[in-house]
Amino acid sequence: MLAACFALIVGGFHFAKAQTAPQSAVNGANSASQFDARVQAVLNAPAAAQAHWGVVVMDAATGQTLYDLNSGQFFIPASTTKLFTTALALAKLGPDYRFRTTLESSAKPDSHGRLKGDLFLVGHGAPDLTNRHYPYDAHLDREGPPEKILAQVVDALLAQGVRRIDGDIVVDDTAFENQPYPGGWDVQDVRYGYGAPVTALAINDNNFFADISPALAAGGKARVALSPPLADLYVIGDVLTGARRGEPQIHVSWQPGSQAVRLMGEVPLGGKVQSLAVANPSPCEYAARLLRFLLQQRGVAISGQARVLEAAQGPSRVPPVQRVALVEHLSPPLSEIVTMTNKNSENLYAELMLRTVALSENGRGSLDAGLRIEQDFLRQAGVPAEGTALADGSGLSHGNLVTPAAMAALLRYAATQPWGADFRASLPIAGVDGTLGTQMKDTPAAGRIQAKTGTLEHAKAIGGYATALSGRTLVFAIFASQYSMTSHEAAEAIDSICAAMVEEIPAAER
Repeated sequence: MLAACFALIVGGFHFAKAQTAPQSAVNGANSASQFDARVQAVLNAPAAAQAHWGVVVMDAATGQTLYDLNSGQFFIPASTTKLFTTALALAKLGPDYRFRTTLESSAKPDSHGRLKGDLFLVGHGAPDLTNRHYPYDAHLDREGPPEKILAQVVDALLAQGVRRIDGDIVVDDTAFENQPYPGGWDVQDVRYGYGAPVTALAINDNNFFADISPALAAGGKARVALSPPLADLYVIGDVLTGARRGEPQIHVSWQPGSQAVRLMGEVPLGGKVQSLAVANPSPCEYAARLLRFLLQQRGVAISGQARVLEAAQGPSRVPPVQRVALVEHLSPPLSEIVTMTNKNSENLYAELMLRTVALSENGRGSLDAGLRIEQDFLRQAGVPAEGTALADGSGLSHGNLVTPAAMAALLRYAATQPWGADFRASLPIAGVDGTLGTQMKDTPAAGRIQAKTGTLEHAKAIGGYATALSGRTLVFAIFASQYSMTSHEAAEAIDSICAAMVEEIPAAER
């Protein structure tokens, strides 16, 4: 009986949503416009009709609402959560902020190149310890080996004459609380590169790269080439070679708490090399080992071992140790890192920014502190307090909830700030680059939409800026959730609404 009552309630809820009518003010009238008609045609199509939709379109200059469908209701924002995080980072840290990564010890090396004491690699939340190409280039993502930046730091230490270290190689991860996975992250996601753990010291995005090639005969074990160095200590390749013309089936097996991941499945005989980014389950331990390896590779004698210094989870912090900074690496400016984050939808970078804001504001690099600071920022920005319930910085958590109205309010506020141009420039451009590079090509929306996309299971979102053919600058947010259509079908529906917005929204009335 209880199940039957629940089914009736749910059924009624979906029926109510389907009957929700948009509130339109296009051309200053409440009657349906051509834009209304095109949106309703999209939403009434069989694939989209069962979904819950939220759409808001506003005049960027005046804030006038031009179209409103369920803009006050909650939706899962997925990666559009990064709009809130990157706006916060630009506002609190500034576009010119640079992340620091340091090599430190209790004293400088003596005249014989001997370092007496432990050598510390100290993380301060830098997202750039990779081979990413900066500034962002849609045609050049990476250059050089994945350990490139760490190798440069090591070479800078050797340039000071260091030839011997009488102590351990220590990764200091105490700048952030030991909370690598925010609540609401799916265990399926944290195995792959996009769900890498969050640590204050993050080498190669806390990822390993695997290139998987078929064996010469069916049934043979596939060849797995791993990078950066020492990745084979943490990744076990158990991929087999299947029949010719088959489909590659590769997945990652990992148990929380384990220091190794296993690649399983099969690739077709004679098939192409399959490339995969795998989350590093022990990123700080790996970084300590890699630093020791790079030093020894260059002839430095080391008496100690590789180890990690971590902060406890919660408010307690490891007391600071008096050290001398021997090498300091500075990241590209925050504006460039924000661009990389939003164009590519880099989850780890957004999480690092949120914790770095907390570290900068109150000395606690924690997720909870970052979220509290973010809520204060959003209230000051005029974003309705009841319009957001955020659980992480990247949008990977299923616990995030945002209303279209809240997102539009944030976008309007950002456009008026000194850092607003950097914020808008960081967004993917339809048909041009980033996560929108292949969408809306050969449509009037190409080049006219600058927006952040988001995708989780049964949830799709986009929010950003548009320039209508009429010349009007728009702020918009579109959400879809609770749907059974494919992700591709949901993206096509959103693209159609964006095209209608660009084509149909008229110039502002004088």
